[in-house]
Amino acid sequence: MPTAPGDESWRSAYDYDFDAGRWVGRDASGEEPFASVIAGVLSGWNPEHDEVGQLVGGTLHVGDRAVRLGLWEGEVVSYAAGRG
Repeated sequence: MPTAPGDESWRSAYDYDFDAGRWVGRDASGEEPFASVIAGVLSGWNPEHDEVGQLVGGTLHVGDRAVRLGLWEGEVVSYAAGRG
């Protein structure tokens, strides 16, 4: 479901306390690899699994761009933007 610019209703689900830690939202829309896909349409998703089948990341396809996301020490990290 597309959202309008400025619609932050989805954020409340990620803003919580967990074992003395806290997920904190951070605006990365002006940074690569996100800046080049802002307002694009998500056209696909390829999950990435480790050797035991656990989901460890994936690639979001937005137009002719690909944004690879992964997990590192419990945090979601992004990798360099690419064409794909």
